[in-house]
Amino acid sequence: MVSRAVVFACLLASSLASAQEAPRSVEGMGRIAVQGGYRWTPNSEFMRRAADLQHPVVGSMNGGPQFSASFGYAPLDWVEATIDVFVGFESFKLEGFEEFTSTTYGALLGIRLVKMDFPVRRLVPYLGAQLGPVLSFITSKSTPGAERLNTGYSINAGLTVRLTDRWGVGFDVRYLFARGDVPEVATIDAGGLWVSLSLTYFIPAGPKDPLGGML
Repeated sequence: MVSRAVVFACLLASSLASAQEAPRSVEGMGRIAVQGGYRWTPNSEFMRRAADLQHPVVGSMNGGPQFSASFGYAPLDWVEATIDVFVGFESFKLEGFEEFTSTTYGALLGIRLVKMDFPVRRLVPYLGAQLGPVLSFITSKSTPGAERLNTGYSINAGLTVRLTDRWGVGFDVRYLFARGDVPEVATIDAGGLWVSLSLTYFIPAGPKDPLGGML
């Protein structure tokens, strides 16, 4: 009898451990992430137009720093609603002008396809699309500042590694479609590729039956 009881206890413990290791769902979970990194804008067409107007780019357009905060809530397994706010900077020089500073900021609403513990435990990959207002502000001592309000479009993908149930670190890549104006020259890409490292805080899902079965 004792040996059977021991075997039963071992099987029960193994079953409970397997259940705890099963992949979890993001349904009902919230998320807050802070991100920072680099923005690069591909502006070969702008550089060509500037050169045609005898104002070639001096040196190169190297991009600049960017920062963002991302908020999410998953109403369904695999689907998360998101709000992202961001700001990015870049400086460049044109012959005949003082240095320009390009600032892009805005807010994007969208969705992500996300899966908890995929393909292995503690990994959270995602793929998303967003849109919203994006403001480009380009300034130089040589010319008046130029603002341009866009309806920005963005696609992004990333991967978060959950260090604990509440905290994770990750990597995010976003491509933002938005334009800006350089007075007396041409329009310029004010979006581009944004690459970030992220720190994420996960908000656990609440009980699915808040009345606790009292009905």
